[in-house]
Amino acid sequence: MSRKALENLVHAVDKALIKPLINPRYLIADLSSALEHIVKGAFGKIVIEIN
Repeated sequence: MSRKALENLVHAVDKALIKPLINPRYLIADLSSALEHIVKGAFGKIVIEIN
């Protein structure tokens, strides 16, 4: 993909207000469950919270 094509893609995503899909959130203490979720075929992003 050329730089110009990537710039066009970013512009289109910004213009369409596309937001990433956040699947579940997991605490760092529950990391094993988060990894299991990924292995099972998670769709979207997995968030690991570190507090």
